[in-house]
Amino acid sequence: MLLVLACIASSLGLVHWRLELLTHWMPQIAGASVLCTLLLLVMKDWVPTAVLAGITAMVGVQVAPWMGLGAAPEEAPAAFSVFYANVLRVNENTEQLSAQIAAADADLVVLVEVDRRWLSELEPVLGVYPECMEHPQDDNFGVAFYSRLPVASVEASYFGPDHALEGPGVVATVSVDGRPVQIYGLHTLPPAAEEFAEHRDLQLQDLAERLEGVEQGVVVVGDLNTSMYASGYKNLAQQAGLSNARKGRGPLGTWPAGFPGWLRIPIDHVLVNAQLQVTHLQVGELMGSDHLALYAEVGFAKTSGEL
Repeated sequence: MLLVLACIASSLGLVHWRLELLTHWMPQIAGASVLCTLLLLVMKDWVPTAVLAGITAMVGVQVAPWMGLGAAPEEAPAAFSVFYANVLRVNENTEQLSAQIAAADADLVVLVEVDRRWLSELEPVLGVYPECMEHPQDDNFGVAFYSRLPVASVEASYFGPDHALEGPGVVATVSVDGRPVQIYGLHTLPPAAEEFAEHRDLQLQDLAERLEGVEQGVVVVGDLNTSMYASGYKNLAQQAGLSNARKGRGPLGTWPAGFPGWLRIPIDHVLVNAQLQVTHLQVGELMGSDHLALYAEVGFAKTSGEL
């Protein structure tokens, strides 16, 4: 009975913000539901089997596109790379993140939850980047951006209507082989209360409105505090024309980092618009944060005129 209620609740995120929290664990709920359905089938308990199978199918339809069961999209040549991490401000294990940044050797680095201590301790590995924008804060919403690509513009920008609640994000335009690409790095509010959940969705809506109709390549990275199964994320992806790097590769959960991989949920993201394509995506190792980092290689999508 509890599993049935969980399956139903995970599909009713629009009804109440607490129910939406269950949507982020849809794959885990669907997996448990499949196992229970098979057990009931073996026991020949037909009515509960039919009910649970129907509910499982309802949840499974939303989960299936992200399970990596099909082939990943045909890849274009990589043009640049991005490394993103939520460092966890109180995390004192800077050495592991420094090692991951150095190993990735990405063209772009976006970090969230950074304060002055973090930036000071990461300076040896990040000081090699000729372009940067650092906006440390003493709360959990500091942000920093580093680039070895030419930067046309970069700023700390707020998303959503209430700047007293939120922290800034990164908005930058870089040049990749002479072509402008917009980079957005965000850390939205966590849905710890109804007000925060509503404000997070307003932040995502603000981002969607900025990106709607943009003809340049766009990359969005960050801790969006939501997953692909939630309505706020779906509205962003649809309105802004964004696709998730996970498509065809599996859910690749990033939080909580200390959980087994199959229990983590995907709330850190790499998104691109139709002008770009993620050619490689990798989840980082444990680094003392409650999040895992993401490394992505990105190329320009083939246009209809290309052979």
